[in-house]
Amino acid sequence: MKDEWIQKQVEAGQAPEGQEGELYKIVFSALKQEAGFKLPSDFAGRVAAAATRPAKSFNWDLFFLVFGCTLCVTTSLYVIITSHATLSVGVFSFFSGYRWLIGFALLFIGLLNWVDKKWISKAAIH
Repeated sequence: MKDEWIQKQVEAGQAPEGQEGELYKIVFSALKQEAGFKLPSDFAGRVAAAATRPAKSFNWDLFFLVFGCTLCVTTSLYVIITSHATLSVGVFSFFSGYRWLIGFALLFIGLLNWVDKKWISKAAIH
């Protein structure tokens, strides 16, 4: 409100005394002057294009992601080659005794997803 009051006083020619009044006089006199240049017709489009253009900078997150994945794959290949590892599916024979438990777990997870989509997600939206 103070700024509006000072603005009205300056416009009426009764600027308040002091440094603040002088500053407002300078600002309003500068605003009354015509600009010494004209903006090009496509200025707004160029500003909008520059605002939406991503900044050109090095993406450290992507660098470390690629470096980490490459290092992990390289290390894994080195370990497999040097240890003469062989692949077999015998390790999965452990699960054969628990097929009903695995089936129940899959059905339970499916039921939870269905309940979430049917009732919980709709309740959260409304």
